[in-house]
Amino acid sequence: ELVRAQGLGLSIVGRRGSPTGDVPIYVKRILPESVLQKDSKIKTGDELNLLDIYKIYIIMSFVLIKNKVR
Repeated sequence: ELVRAQGLGLSIVGRRGSPTGDVPIYVKRILPESVLQKDSKIKTGDELNLLDIYKIYIIMSFVLIKNKVR
């Protein structure tokens, strides 16, 4: 069960248009006991595509809505 202050626990990195070149978006860190660590197939070091980012957005929206209702 989610608690009020709990977030996704995800840190991502990446960049586009840098003078040193593009770096793909990937998962830098997932916090222990976070929503993604408990329920997700996304792991540290995974490269994220647009579909993955969309799924994270949907999960985040669900968490925010569920926490707002409480």
